[in-house]
Amino acid sequence: MDILITGASGVIGQAIARRLTASGLSVHLAGRDRRKLVSLQKELSARGRVPPIYLFRLSDLPGCEKTVKAFVRRAKNPFGLVCNAGNLGPVGRFWELPLPAWKKSVQENFISHTSMIHAFIRAMIGRKRRAGSIAVLSGAGIGNAGDFSGVTSYSTSKAALVHLVEALASELKTTGITINAVAPGAVLSGMTAQARGAGKQDPPVFVPPDLAAELIAFLMSPASRRISGRLLSARFDQEVIRRKGKRIERDPHWFRLRRIDNVLFAPRKPS
Repeated sequence: MDILITGASGVIGQAIARRLTASGLSVHLAGRDRRKLVSLQKELSARGRVPPIYLFRLSDLPGCEKTVKAFVRRAKNPFGLVCNAGNLGPVGRFWELPLPAWKKSVQENFISHTSMIHAFIRAMIGRKRRAGSIAVLSGAGIGNAGDFSGVTSYSTSKAALVHLVEALASELKTTGITINAVAPGAVLSGMTAQARGAGKQDPPVFVPPDLAAELIAFLMSPASRRISGRLLSARFDQEVIRRKGKRIERDPHWFRLRRIDNVLFAPRKPS
């Protein structure tokens, strides 16, 4: 099976590419840094397969869609899309940021991914073999009580992506395509340096990117075929989703962005 990984030149993207290759999957590498992509391509080629490279930028909406279409045409057995590319956007107090830059970041972190997801679904539904998997990286901390001050364009667009995942899962039920969001945890990356430069403090713990890569590999495997529309933590949820996949499928409240679950946040009747 062939998997397209966007943002493959980044820390998490490289970890995902290595893990999926080790699982026997054929990866396709998409990103903006040619040098890093070629280096990764050479590394993975030593394992017997030469992963194709696609250069693209999130700021190029038509290019995002074209990248997915090129992948589907080129792949022998297109199966998966990993939406990993992203940027932190402008950092600072919302009202002090230039609004055009804020909007541009939201477009790149949300609209660009929706363009790729849209193109992938349309291409996969048009095939006789109606099966596939989409994994969206939700960013560190989405869904928890973290402090997102100063990074509002990033956190807002990531939360929107998770909600899109939940909504699309219901629409995709009859297609055989699953879609999930993965929270990788706070990974030491280029975004960390940008946040530090803007005065943001480091999180208490950095998480190795291999955790997200492991979870993505699971979501691309037959073992996850019942799980869709969920927000999954690479750091905390891996064991339970492997043990309780069927229960997760039946329970509409587990692993969601919204937490009205009749247990912790039961809806209250009007007085």
